[in-house]
Amino acid sequence: VPTLITKRGIQGPLSSGLNHGATTDSSAATNCDAGTGTGTYKLTYGRTGHSVTSHVPKLAGGLLTVDASGFTVPALNTKVDAATASDYLGAAVTAAENLAPFIEKADINTIPALKSAAILKDSARRYFLNKSKTEAQEDNSLPSLIEAAFDDDAGVKKDMYEAADNYPIPEELRPSVAQDKVGKINDFHNLMRLYFHFKNSNTKTLLDKIKKLQDAENQKKNPKPAEDREKVCNTKGKYKQEDYEKLAKEGCVFNPKCEKDKKRALSEESKQAVEKEEAAAATTEKCKRKLKTKCTKAPSRKIGRKI
Repeated sequence: VPTLITKRGIQGPLSSGLNHGATTDSSAATNCDAGTGTGTYKLTYGRTGHSVTSHVPKLAGGLLTVDASGFTVPALNTKVDAATASDYLGAAVTAAENLAPFIEKADINTIPALKSAAILKDSARRYFLNKSKTEAQEDNSLPSLIEAAFDDDAGVKKDMYEAADNYPIPEELRPSVAQDKVGKINDFHNLMRLYFHFKNSNTKTLLDKIKKLQDAENQKKNPKPAEDREKVCNTKGKYKQEDYEKLAKEGCVFNPKCEKDKKRALSEESKQAVEKEEAAAATTEKCKRKLKTKCTKAPSRKIGRKI
């Protein structure tokens, strides 16, 4: 039975503590200075020992302490006991207390269970209603939206469990060869390692896309002149065919054999497009905060007088 940190304290074999007999092998001679009692505690005072009754030492972050016989593990089965034994254990119990409740598979494996699951409401508001997790004004529409999304109980099983269990793990991230899907991993630490990997990867992908969109928007506002575009053609890529093919989509033309001694340039169509962008940008800049009639050249007219 494992020892667990829960919101109620430490549960498992250590919950009620262990006396000195349970921490020390009494079948052999025990001359270890660390195993002596508080009256003649030798670890801090050599061969004869010293009384540490007024300042009982704690070891292993408070998990181990000393009584009149020697090493003991104090009772840790309440939040108060854990915090008294060790600030670290007390903080760990508090953290466990603040954790969101875990979802058991049996709790949400049907449409009715999903509709009534309070733990899913925050997410449902976000994904079905595009609301924040605290906006409950339209909660009465959630049951029908949930049913429409999953169709039936088989849909719940497929989307809530099978999809996650069958999600493939890249070879370089697998804990073992056999653990090639998320559902085959039952070790918490390996699951957390995967979680943070994909979280960081998704964040980087999102930031890259945001930067590309910003660059594209800036390019529209401040188009590069043809000369600058040609410099890009001649500095990007390392004479690899795939690099050239990518540049070709940007308007660069070059010899198909990728010869190093031949410069690359913009195609005529690209040059004309650049000129149009520059002209449009110049007109836009010139026309800021001005009436349209001040920016558009009016047709010439001859004004005369009737005789």
